[in-house]
Amino acid sequence: MKRIILRGLLIAAVATATLWTCFAPYSYRYRLTISAEVGGEVRRASSVIELTLTSQWIQIGDMGDYDMKLYGDAVYLDLGNGRNVVATLMAGPTGALDRYPSLIARMFQLTWESYGRGVAEKNLDRSTPRSLTGDDIPTLVTFADPKDPTTLSIVMPEAFPRVFGPDVRFIGAMLEPTKESVARSIDQFLPWVGNSSAELAAAKRMRASENGIGPAIAAGIIFRRD
Repeated sequence: MKRIILRGLLIAAVATATLWTCFAPYSYRYRLTISAEVGGEVRRASSVIELTLTSQWIQIGDMGDYDMKLYGDAVYLDLGNGRNVVATLMAGPTGALDRYPSLIARMFQLTWESYGRGVAEKNLDRSTPRSLTGDDIPTLVTFADPKDPTTLSIVMPEAFPRVFGPDVRFIGAMLEPTKESVARSIDQFLPWVGNSSAELAAAKRMRASENGIGPAIAAGIIFRRD
């Protein structure tokens, strides 16, 4: 009888460990960098963002059989002379909220099966930076006064010379794997981040834009994800 009980406990322990291995969360970090040319000088700024994937028992919509969550801050780039541009944690001219997590997984070919085989991390270590193009470029905004969220305006990559001056042009945005820690820094430039009323004001400015950003955009996830 004791042997049967012990065998049952052993089987249960193995099953639990197997399930934990299959459904345990995995996290990977990426550096998002944006760059612009200002008066012939290249300026860059970046932020480390963490993507956590957790396998699901069932497939959930377009997210496949795992749930994806972002943790990190938007990127603030100082263009000089009071000019600035911020790469938000949304994507494209319409401010897609769910594109960035799936974009990371897609660009680096992350699949749940590769985690189980331990392949993903090795492949990521050998990965080269990926340039973002088209709707994969983060939604870019600028502030007439970074301390005032109501001065937000959306700026398209091709509109840099018109918005910031003929000496400024957008070079690009890229992603690259990193082992560096996520650093919280956006509130050094936008001190109101974390204030729900202020973030709502920024979200309203984005909704009021002419770029097709819809009413689904929410405060609290544009400049920081927790």
